[in-house]
Amino acid sequence: MHVASLRLTVHVLWLIYFVNLAFAAKKLEGEEEVNSRDIRSSGNALGSVSFLQKFGYLPKTNRSDGYVDISSFHRALRQFQRMAHIPVTGELDAKTREMMRAPRCGMPDMDNSDPRGPQQFRAQGSRWRKTDLTWKVINYSPDLSQGVQRRAFYQAFEHWSKVTPLTFRETRGTADIVIQFSRYNHGDGYAFDGRGGILAHAFFPENGDTHFDEDETWTDNTDSGTNLMIVATHEFGHALGLSHSEVRGALMAPYYQGFERSFALRADDIRGIQSIYGPRRTSVVTRRPVPRVTYLPPVRPTRPPPPRPRPTQPPTGRTPSWCRDSFKFDAIMEVSSSVYYVFRSHRVFKLNERGLMRGYPKPIKSEFPNAPKNVGAAVHSTRTRYSYLFKGRYVWRYYGNRFISKTEIRDRLYPRSPQAGLVWSNGNIYLFYNSYYYQFDERGQRIAPGYPRSIGSYWRGIPSNVEAAVLSVRDRYTYFFKGKNYFKYDNYRRAVVRGYPRSKASSWMGCGRSTPK
Repeated sequence: MHVASLRLTVHVLWLIYFVNLAFAAKKLEGEEEVNSRDIRSSGNALGSVSFLQKFGYLPKTNRSDGYVDISSFHRALRQFQRMAHIPVTGELDAKTREMMRAPRCGMPDMDNSDPRGPQQFRAQGSRWRKTDLTWKVINYSPDLSQGVQRRAFYQAFEHWSKVTPLTFRETRGTADIVIQFSRYNHGDGYAFDGRGGILAHAFFPENGDTHFDEDETWTDNTDSGTNLMIVATHEFGHALGLSHSEVRGALMAPYYQGFERSFALRADDIRGIQSIYGPRRTSVVTRRPVPRVTYLPPVRPTRPPPPRPRPTQPPTGRTPSWCRDSFKFDAIMEVSSSVYYVFRSHRVFKLNERGLMRGYPKPIKSEFPNAPKNVGAAVHSTRTRYSYLFKGRYVWRYYGNRFISKTEIRDRLYPRSPQAGLVWSNGNIYLFYNSYYYQFDERGQRIAPGYPRSIGSYWRGIPSNVEAAVLSVRDRYTYFFKGKNYFKYDNYRRAVVRGYPRSKASSWMGCGRSTPK
């Protein structure tokens, strides 16, 4: 009897234990569901996950359910909180939600492949290769007179010209920096969101286009509304090559900090821009006069460019192999403005705007010591100035033509053998394989989180298995090569330009009558 009673007691205790365990599990499950809902919708118009992805704190995901790993989410929140100078809790608290709704620049705060997180000033990696830049305004805001707006732009440029060798000249013709006011989706892939939130954005060199949200209330010399001159100065910083800074009070911090009657660049902003272009030359003793803002200054007539000379063809009378339809690019990289290396089989070709340069082609190894016999992809980093040759799972690194290293990539996400590569305007390196593209982390020598992605998800109209690719630093186009043809892709419209693909022989190799790219 005593044994039976003891067994009953043990069974009851086990039953109570399992009931409590099930209850705790159910409670934990409910809390996880709350957290999951919290991740999907922050109460912010963009949603917290979308916000963190948009501004570089989280990699974008291809999952349809919007799932984000909870630890990554909290880590991203902490990075954002540090950048915004609010208490670092790692939680989606009221202060964090409030900052996500605050007026700010539309440019990303950080590259989510950069393990360092937010920093002081960051030079984005690209720069203008000249110091005399031109600008023009396409349209104006109805909030202020045209004269007041032009004066604001003059003053914004002057903040940067005072501390660098750069000069800025307004023009009626083709300009380096084009300014416009737009609403919502305006054709560049970075839509505005109505009043509040995103105020403006700009493109890095050598593009420099700067867009302001027309739905904002733009003001001049007043505490109300949004001060046009201060926002323009920030955006022109991006157009010159600066990323966002985590330094409190810096102009290049991501959030609008209100009107200042005696506004000036902070030390962090000056260090950043001078790290790219150097200080203003002290030998200049004449002070640039303050320009008039009522009328456009006269523009010197521009002479038409001289006709492009045709490259000299071999005297044998035979068509060289690179002018035949069967000639393909294995890889291409731009090493300076409009100067390219093209790789085919065991040879390398060096091209400029006129076509093939004298003395080429050469064996790859004579130009790039220790290189592989042939190349799968090639890129020239605008961030580090290193050139990379890819073949199979190995990467060869060069500084100029000096061999630095050969590395085996052990990341399981790395493509089996990259077929093409390019460097984007923000300095990111992308590799192409089959129907996918991958972001290659230059520092970590690995594939960035969130990849691979489908080529068609971003580059609409570009086929699978492209053989070479390059983004031109001079214009807004990316060029993709496959077989005898190439595709010209408009990065603004995100579409293949009408009339393409076309043969690359005359446009790139300078064969026959040279034609524009």
